[in-house]
Amino acid sequence: MNGIIKVREYFVAWLLFAFGSIGGGAFLGGLVGGVIGGTAAALGRDLITVLPLIKLGGFIVGTMVSCVMFIWIVSKLIVKKVETRVKQVMQNTEQQETNT
Repeated sequence: MNGIIKVREYFVAWLLFAFGSIGGGAFLGGLVGGVIGGTAAALGRDLITVLPLIKLGGFIVGTMVSCVMFIWIVSKLIVKKVETRVKQVMQNTEQQETNT
């Protein structure tokens, strides 16, 4: 593949995104779910009320972690490389034009 970004670089970015999102989302989602569940249980809510709150809180936090990881991975690993390589190509074409 002769593109600006190699397949291997996309694969590395995808792996970092996948494992970072899964691990970070599970950890923070569990933490927030535990806090929500503990607070709701301390307030005397029954288990039928607490379980949906835990799941919703964990899902929302997990989704936020996934979004932040996606933005970070794309901006750091993909966009920076594309910008660098495009600048290199532009410099090479400018040098070729001045040499001719």
